[in-house]
Amino acid sequence: MSTRDFAKLFGVTHAAVLKWEKEESKMNPSTEIYLRLYLLNFLKVSDKEFRKIYLKIKPKNLAALQSENSPLEIDADKIAC
Repeated sequence: MSTRDFAKLFGVTHAAVLKWEKEESKMNPSTEIYLRLYLLNFLKVSDKEFRKIYLKIKPKNLAALQSENSPLEIDADKIAC
């Protein structure tokens, strides 16, 4: 997937994606949550695992989260099909 396609998928600009890659700026916490959920869906995580992660999210707190303190940890080796 191109960075432009990736940016469109997540509703951000191409420039924003480039800044994330260069670590010049951090991703908005709600965008990061959506990205992580997108990856879980792409990896075909079981509904039970998906629900467990969903229940960790507190929408009213998303804006206050720092990227390094995200409540979702994705271990691709553990959940990959």
